Amino acid sequence: MKSIKWLRCFLIVALTAVLPACGSTPSAQTVDTDSTSLALFPVDSNGILFLDVDGLREMEFFREFLVGVGSDSDMPEELRDFVNETGLDPIDDVQQLIAGRVGEDQFLVAVRFLGDLQGAEEFFEQLGTVSESHEGRSIYRPEPEEDWGITFVNNLAILGSSGAVRSALDRMAGGPSVLDNTETMAEIQALGDGNQVWGFGSIADLIPEGAPPPVAMDLVAALERVTFRMRLEAGVTARMTGTFTTADTATRAGDLLRGFLALGMMGSADRPDVVELLSGVQVRNAEAAVEIDFSVPQELLDRLAESVVSDLSESPFE
Repeated sequence: MKSIKWLRCFLIVALTAVLPACGSTPSAQTVDTDSTSLALFPVDSNGILFLDVDGLREMEFFREFLVGVGSDSDMPEELRDFVNETGLDPIDDVQQLIAGRVGEDQFLVAVRFLGDLQGAEEFFEQLGTVSESHEGRSIYRPEPEEDWGITFVNNLAILGSSGAVRSALDRMAGGPSVLDNTETMAEIQALGDGNQVWGFGSIADLIPEGAPPPVAMDLVAALERVTFRMRLEAGVTARMTGTFTTADTATRAGDLLRGFLALGMMGSADRPDVVELLSGVQVRNAEAAVEIDFSVPQELLDRLAESVVSDLSESPFE
């Protein structure tokens, strides 16, 4: 078998199933956060992003986006090799994805699949990738000097920084995890049930190292914590909350965001769909926090999705 960039291949499989995050009404039943996956993350996890892929999969936009991807002729070679060898379908087999930052410079991703991943493990074994054994599991790595790897436990694929993957296997064997952090778990529970996408973290978790500084860097520096939740049911409703060091800083940040929205609506006067989209964003201050509520009705979502899908379906991987 031809050697490939295996980690890139696997990420394509996982992310192909979660990239589109808007569209028609999902099923009323959404998958609860998998405590087995969440338990892989350390007590002091700095930030976590959760995606309920089963909930997103019901959306028409998701299916339309993947029409071209699912055909053998349009599928990237790496993904086609993986699918043919393992029988895994990136459209139907991914159930959940949880990603988090571990420590200052490590990351961890847990992808839960519908069935056992023995075929995926055999795929990497046949590639001859470098591996190490930890807690009775093989961690596959592209090169000895690469500081990332992937391992498989039943229907879970665990990938990330090598140290983070080893620590995740340690926690799976027993030991404290983020489930034992009462403050973090209370924060997760406060987001509410039924959200197909949610996350939280400090600003350092959200801006990659080396990224160009955003607008109003002084305000960003004062942003201590961000939480986000999104529910897709008869449209999209979402809330993002940013907590700042002082109420004054939060007030200035809220005023700046409201100004951007006003300018955006003025500049889009000849595009009624965009104006309606922006009018669904509400910014308000609450002491040292800024809350941003976002609501898009299903009818508008369908119109916007039709336009986006038309563009993406021409060449989704360019």
